[in-house]
Amino acid sequence: MLRHEEITAPAELVGVQRAIWAIEVPDAAVDATAQPALAEAVLLGGIATYPACRDEAKRLRDRGATGLRAPSAALMPGGARGWRVDGGLQPAPLRNGTMIVLFGPKPDLVGWRVVDQGRPGPEVLEHVRPLMSPPDGGRIQRQVGQRRQGRGRRLVEPGGCLV
Repeated sequence: MLRHEEITAPAELVGVQRAIWAIEVPDAAVDATAQPALAEAVLLGGIATYPACRDEAKRLRDRGATGLRAPSAALMPGGARGWRVDGGLQPAPLRNGTMIVLFGPKPDLVGWRVVDQGRPGPEVLEHVRPLMSPPDGGRIQRQVGQRRQGRGRRLVEPGGCLV
């Protein structure tokens, strides 16, 4: 969500509220997922690579795959690092994120809403891969009040309120 809304500044997190669910997915379901036959640059790309990714997901599903597993395009390398508790919070080792997509209804899966209306902390932003990376590979820089490009984007008002 942060990637697609192009949220890059802590002030833009004001007003962000999302429910977070934990879903129990059996190991067998994860192990049965297919791996897309696409280059990493396509899998981790932005809007320009969406058609190729969608076509590949359709190809896998048409061939009987029950799901797919791919690197997370939303996270920077090492961005799936978590935390350990050892005399206080300590950063866990770097690791890359993986997306698991299961095709079709899954009425047997069990889930728990673990957060009803939560907001990510500003430290999360450094781990989010920008949707529209600049040609030099750096991060997009916008000023508060500058309109994001594209349909469905919000305007960041001075003071950090999203409208």
